[in-house]
Amino acid sequence: MAAKYLTPALAGSRARNTKPSPFAATSKAETSKHTKYDGPVATMNPPLKFVAIAFNDFGGIGFEFYSTVVKPYFEELREKEEAAGGSGWDARKKKSEFLQRVSVTIAKGNSRILDCMRHDWQPATAPDLVTSTVHNPRTLAATSDPDTHDPTAATPAGGP
Repeated sequence: MAAKYLTPALAGSRARNTKPSPFAATSKAETSKHTKYDGPVATMNPPLKFVAIAFNDFGGIGFEFYSTVVKPYFEELREKEEAAGGSGWDARKKKSEFLQRVSVTIAKGNSRILDCMRHDWQPATAPDLVTSTVHNPRTLAATSDPDTHDPTAATPAGGP
């Protein structure tokens, strides 16, 4: 029943009890970018190598950009550090910080987008349901005048 709501690719992977690739979204975006830009980039003089850069909503980096740019850069940085007598941990730390910053930047961007869209999905004046006397009978009873408050008025016919 639930499989009809999944895309065909996900429905097949769920049926085989396999996990979908963590790079599925970015891989699709990279393929789309290659389809769109490979032709024009190849006609440039001099011809350039096109590397698609794709990120997912949760801060994941596309495999092509990671394996072509990020990983080689930080491996070279680690090798230089080790050649200079270091342990290589500074380069690893810088790589980890880079990946964290990318994820946090994407999360902040998503938050800002949702904040801008808030007026679309929230009413302009949302009642405070905890302190509202309209929605909270305890507050209503506590704030009403005990001399004029009739406890039997709220009781349905036939008793409690």
